[in-house]
Amino acid sequence: MDKNIIRYEQEKFLKIGEIDNKEIYHIMMVLFVTHDNRKDSIKFLKSHPGELVSLFKDKAEQQKLNFSDNIPKTIDLEMIRNLCDILAKQGPDEDAETILALCLNSDNDLMAELVMDIANVQEDETVLDVEFGYGDILLHLLDINIHQSITGYDVTTLFDVILLVTYLKHASNVNLLHKKISSKSDTNFDWVISISPDIRFDQFFRKMYIADNSNERIQEFENLPWMNIYDYIKLGISKTKPDGRGIFAFDIFDLQGDNPLKRELIENDWITDVIQLGWIAGFVGAVILILDKAKKKNLKKVRMIDASEMTWGNKNNSEITAMKKRILDTLNKNNSYADFVRTVDIDEIVNSGYDLLPEAYVKDRVYKQFEQFDIKVHRSEFYNIKTIELGEIADILGGHIYTTQGNSKSKYRIIMGNNDGDFVLNDFDWLNMWKNYPVSNNMIQKYDILIDGVTHEKVSYVTKSYVNLLFTGTIIRLKDSKFDSRWLAQYLLTPLAKTELKRVYQADFPISKVRVPVIPLASQIAGVRSYNQDMAVINDTRKKITENLNDAKSELYREMGLNKFFK
Repeated sequence: MDKNIIRYEQEKFLKIGEIDNKEIYHIMMVLFVTHDNRKDSIKFLKSHPGELVSLFKDKAEQQKLNFSDNIPKTIDLEMIRNLCDILAKQGPDEDAETILALCLNSDNDLMAELVMDIANVQEDETVLDVEFGYGDILLHLLDINIHQSITGYDVTTLFDVILLVTYLKHASNVNLLHKKISSKSDTNFDWVISISPDIRFDQFFRKMYIADNSNERIQEFENLPWMNIYDYIKLGISKTKPDGRGIFAFDIFDLQGDNPLKRELIENDWITDVIQLGWIAGFVGAVILILDKAKKKNLKKVRMIDASEMTWGNKNNSEITAMKKRILDTLNKNNSYADFVRTVDIDEIVNSGYDLLPEAYVKDRVYKQFEQFDIKVHRSEFYNIKTIELGEIADILGGHIYTTQGNSKSKYRIIMGNNDGDFVLNDFDWLNMWKNYPVSNNMIQKYDILIDGVTHEKVSYVTKSYVNLLFTGTIIRLKDSKFDSRWLAQYLLTPLAKTELKRVYQADFPISKVRVPVIPLASQIAGVRSYNQDMAVINDTRKKITENLNDAKSELYREMGLNKFFK
């Protein structure tokens, strides 16, 4: 097919989310109808273009292919004639690649290859893909074995593309369904394997989904009926045999949502491995979750692999092969690498709030406090002391209201950022806030603790009262009289607490779950008093050192004859 036409149509295919552009479907329909007898069928179709719809429908029924309702019922006759002229020069063996060239690449090839290497699916095994999307897993399986038994579900307009490609490739054992997987779906698969697209950043996939869920052109993406990743995992693994296995790859931010299904997966002891990846095509950060229903019971362990420092971009084939080998050798040969893999007890995962992020267990986090002074945090030691969740001793005021155009909230000062330590009020412009900017619906009070809403790592302690002061982050307001607010603020500034708060930023871990050591109130007050006394001496010493340094510089400038330039 003419490459210029492919590029032209590829650009137009971006608009298919609006369901106005039917060119891609016209090409698909012509290729499908003429695939088995190109010369004669093209000749007939050019002289009878109005027969395309009925020819397509008849052949689909004959081949038992259930295309979606997005297939056009009316067609552009002139477009069909033009396509007949172009496609008359193309051999049927080029049809599948023509269709794939018209669709945007998902950029998930590396992820699909890694998942396939991990699975090592055998020829006689059956595979389920709970949402095949771009068809990455499905097409990789067929490249290895065109007769592989595969069942796939998908609700986007990409469904028709992938269904047609499987026909054009002569896949003999593929069953694709244009609907969501449900509890009533077929069961008894050897494998469930699926890559979930990062829908927040994959604009093309979002258009495909919206197109198939509304006849209106504009629909709020947040209101679409997305299924939680753990719903997919539970439904998928429930469709496998008693000894069935599963591999799910998805965005790192979807891993940590507090979900009862995640707890069920952990407590059922089906998870064998969790692999954390750094940037890999299609994902800013990704996780591969491996499950085995036949996992040896009472083992109560999960292997955590932290490959987050492996970057997959701009790597040559040998480098990519080496990275894959390290992961596969860890899985298949039980190879051990420092700061890369650790086997974790289920109890430790439960005590850690069902956190499944490998970096939380594999590496001790290092925090740089001052120049040439680092602190290494051993999170596992945290389980040996008595703690309480922050949400049990303090109100977490994270609800928000939204500003509107016209400055309806101009009487308030809106604090858009905060500092570590005692809160310092800077001059912020609150008069020109843009529409729908979120601010806390609770005004700041004395003794509040402020945590910034971006990284969750800046912690401020409010030492005095303010009037009509709002905050864009989270306000911690102590309610338990057995704790001292100054001590709590000081604790949240420690490297150990920063480790906990880091989970809030990376893994959607709620601030209320951050753990706080339980020590007597008198010890808290005494510790803060001692710290303040020490800091007073340190600050006085710093002030004197700064003054001495400035005096030394002034003397040097005077001797150089430059003192008149400095005031």
